[in-house]
Amino acid sequence: MDARLPESTKWTPFPEELLEQIQGVFSQFFEDYELENGRFTVEGAIYPTEIMMRVGLVKPGQLRQDNFEASLEYKVGSENVLPEIHTVIDFLGQTWQDYLEEPPETNEELPRDWLETPFEKKKVFLKYSTVNTDLEKEADRLLQSYEKKLVYEKEGDELEAAEAVANFKNPFRDGDEAEEESLH
Repeated sequence: MDARLPESTKWTPFPEELLEQIQGVFSQFFEDYELENGRFTVEGAIYPTEIMMRVGLVKPGQLRQDNFEASLEYKVGSENVLPEIHTVIDFLGQTWQDYLEEPPETNEELPRDWLETPFEKKKVFLKYSTVNTDLEKEADRLLQSYEKKLVYEKEGDELEAAEAVANFKNPFRDGDEAEEESLH
């Protein structure tokens, strides 16, 4: 989940217990909807200037996960964060309700870039994505645990790898400089 505001670089994740409570609220509220055995996933982060939350619906057997992401501007210390989180939860709940009750003909109609949306006298920004939360977490875990093993076998191989990259000759080029320029 990427922040909307460029200055949002440092963040604190929502507490795990809060995420579980939000997920439970969504699951309970939408239990009578036709979700094809799907389950909701929830992610959230508090930045010094905004609150971010993503609520996704993942269905068994699908790699794609439908997500609605929300961003609400916030200033640390000037406001109590909990009411702002509740605003974002209510906003995403309403967004999911609208989506499930009157789905668009295609998801291409949904905003892929941040769209300012008035909600309860506030400006909340909305974005749709298809990032699969579980796959992203697993990929991050694998990259972190195997980062060195994927590239280097032993200490000192870093220099050998750098030299190999510097000396790499593309087998698909015949050395023609014009062709090389067209590839860039």
